[in-house]
Amino acid sequence: MKKRLISLILVVIVVISMFVGCGGKKSGNNNTDQTSNETPDTTQTADYGDTGGLKLPITTKDVRVTWMTSHPNVEFADSPLVKELKKRTGVYLEIQNVPSDVYQEKVNTSLASKQMPNIMNVSAAIANTYGEQGAFVPLNKYYDLIPNFKSVIVDNPDNNWYLKSYSTEAGNIYGWPIMDLQRKVNHLYMYRKDIFDKHGLTVWEAGDTEGFYQTLKKLKELYPNSVPLSSKMGNNFWWYQQAGWGLYGGTTQGMSYDEETKTWEYSRTAPEFKDMLDFFQKLYKEGLLDPEFLTNTQNDWIAKMAAPETSFVTFDWISRMDLFPMQVKAENPTYELSPAPPIGPTGKHFQLSNLAWYGVVISNLTENKLEALQLVDYLFSPSGATLNTIGVEGEWFNFDENGVPVYTDPELKALEKIEINNLAEKYGLWNQSMYVRTDRRSLYHKLTPKEQEANDLIVNNNLFTPMDPILSFSDAVLERNNEILTNLDTKAYEFAAKYVMNANYGEAEWNKWISEAKALGLDEIEKNYNDAQKKYDAQ
Repeated sequence: MKKRLISLILVVIVVISMFVGCGGKKSGNNNTDQTSNETPDTTQTADYGDTGGLKLPITTKDVRVTWMTSHPNVEFADSPLVKELKKRTGVYLEIQNVPSDVYQEKVNTSLASKQMPNIMNVSAAIANTYGEQGAFVPLNKYYDLIPNFKSVIVDNPDNNWYLKSYSTEAGNIYGWPIMDLQRKVNHLYMYRKDIFDKHGLTVWEAGDTEGFYQTLKKLKELYPNSVPLSSKMGNNFWWYQQAGWGLYGGTTQGMSYDEETKTWEYSRTAPEFKDMLDFFQKLYKEGLLDPEFLTNTQNDWIAKMAAPETSFVTFDWISRMDLFPMQVKAENPTYELSPAPPIGPTGKHFQLSNLAWYGVVISNLTENKLEALQLVDYLFSPSGATLNTIGVEGEWFNFDENGVPVYTDPELKALEKIEINNLAEKYGLWNQSMYVRTDRRSLYHKLTPKEQEANDLIVNNNLFTPMDPILSFSDAVLERNNEILTNLDTKAYEFAAKYVMNANYGEAEWNKWISEAKALGLDEIEKNYNDAQKKYDAQ
């Protein structure tokens, strides 16, 4: 069976949406590091849980570290979190929160002037370009001071791909990743359990594409005016389905790796993609697929899925299983959505990485860089993740018998549901630019029973696609790759829509598409990826 690329694009989409606009201000001395030859005090004075071998406090001196952040509508300066970090690490953290719309300008200004905060968030390209010019601390030179980064990334065979993917030609790594942001399962097929139960219909097994087809046919027979399968995802519909056909490509990076041949290919010209189109063409022709599956607005789709007898199967964010019943409970109190397994010959679901480029970099041009390094490393430890995303156990919260944090503050206890922003406002937690690791016991990761059912369906049955490398390219090649892939994807989506919606489309039209793709740079993009893979394998 083919092993396909699992791009971090999905992860990047989520991360960008959460961290967009991390910003900052000028700070600190610009040319010297007064502590570069000193070893921070590492005497353990208190038990703060699993620090990953990092001794606390980091320092006993009067040390101030600045961190650019950009979290909307919350002021984090002198928050309870800042005070607790000072207590634990000895470091006073000055959070410089700026509007997201000026973040990049702040980054550019600080780099040009060499007047930088100790810590900020930048892109991989900026980290590597300016890091090699001396602006940022190469983490690989300080592994002895950052035991969590070393154990979690460097020494862990499951995670050390990060170094191969994001290190410079000289072998330096500058950016800290974010860890454990993603849930294991965010999107999945869902079905109207109330309708299925009413008619004694069974849910298809993973990979039982024929069973999926027969179920839709039965629903159409029962409800002739229905469109059994509906979607609101537009062109994203294609890449969400590809994993089940042995292909995977992100929103713009539609490349797939074939482990059998050890080569990369553009997924939308692969034979498996045609097989997928043939299947959905059949559904469309027989009225089993919503004719507006690529053009539905969210409101259009909601109206169809919420209606008693219009659409019964969809693919979307798993939280919909809780939202839809609440929205329609007055009109349809028996309404119920449940998770369903993937379709396609492989029966697999795309897997999200527990690591993503986050780009926390440490200035090499300011004082206290060693303390800044160790401060971030503490937040990368299990203890730091708990503090940064849950709080102080025994003071701010306690774990209940199920391991769920229960907050003790009266204002929080009075809320019907505690949201992440409530914790940001109250304690300074969940600063979008500051957490490099999350605690999976946090409220963010708390799953409802329906979400847990979806998670267990995929996890317990090992239905994930394998993970594959994230390749690195030079700036010039990357720019060219993006140009080619953008053009290819635009035409691929146009072709896919025509193919599915025209019953007469087949082999001849597919061959024409392949020729068009070649004219758009298909051979070049595949060569670029295969060349990068050889370089990756040689590391």
